[in-house]
Amino acid sequence: MVFKKGDTYPQAFKQARFVLKKKPIKIGWSPLGKNKYQYNVVAIANDDFKSWHNTYLFCLKKNKPVILLDQSKKGGVVVVKQVNDATLIKGFKKAYQK
Repeated sequence: MVFKKGDTYPQAFKQARFVLKKKPIKIGWSPLGKNKYQYNVVAIANDDFKSWHNTYLFCLKKNKPVILLDQSKKGGVVVVKQVNDATLIKGFKKAYQK
């Protein structure tokens, strides 16, 4: 996926450094959800707007669903934050219950 602003996925997982709450995290593309990383990305969704993007990284962390949001505009360091949207989290949990 190539977005108007920011990184290209899933290549970004190998090329960029990811930070959550000012701390580096280990994150990677793992469509089957295998525990290869701290955050195993099983799906990606993106909204492109005129001057920014919202890239949602649907992850499994220790087999628990977590959604991270990337709104970074430059490559190199991708600052993500955890999504707290109850409806979105509920739908993701339903899809990935183990």
